[in-house]
Amino acid sequence: MKKLNLIVLLLSLSGLIFAQTPKDKQKILQLCVDLSELQHLLVNESGQPLQQLVVMSNENLKQEEVSIVKFGKPVRIVDLTTINDLKLNPYIVINTFKIEGNTAKVHFQLANRNSSLWYWFDLQLALESEKWQIVELKTLED
Repeated sequence: MKKLNLIVLLLSLSGLIFAQTPKDKQKILQLCVDLSELQHLLVNESGQPLQQLVVMSNENLKQEEVSIVKFGKPVRIVDLTTINDLKLNPYIVINTFKIEGNTAKVHFQLANRNSSLWYWFDLQLALESEKWQIVELKTLED
């Protein structure tokens, strides 16, 4: 019986060790918004760099989950209604955000309400020496 309890305890602890943490989610999202391939796209309608980056909240990302910075200001995480009401452009939509053990996958798009052109980013990441690293990046204009 003691062996069974020990096995259950070890399995529970391994689940905690490899579980997605808010800290991991925050570090990975910061890597996403800092992608060099994204920077030239983060401009407003007049071509000036954005004052503040906006990310749409959804089931993959909630406002209370992360606190990241871009352009020296906190990234705004708001719902689609707010994006439409305030006519915020461009904004990021996180479609996939999965952390499994020492690997992660993120798929997001940069959307612009005034254009049918969207930019897609697909990242594979790995936790190496306690630091998240991008191991593969695919981009696509649609």
